[in-house]
Amino acid sequence: MTTATASVTTMPKAARTCLVTRASSGIGFATALELLRAGYTAYGVARPVATSLR
Repeated sequence: MTTATASVTTMPKAARTCLVTRASSGIGFATALELLRAGYTAYGVARPVATSLR
C-alpha cells in the first residue's frame, strides 16, 4: 500500500475512514490491518459466530 501511505497525510480525515466487511479473518482481516498501518481509521464488521457457522 505504498500509494495509500504516501497520500494519506494530505487527505482530509473523513476520506481516511474505511469500513471493512468480513474483517474477522482472511482477506478482510488483512485489508483492515494494511489500512491501519497506512494511517487510515478502519472499522471492521463480521457476522456473529453462530451465523457464520451455518
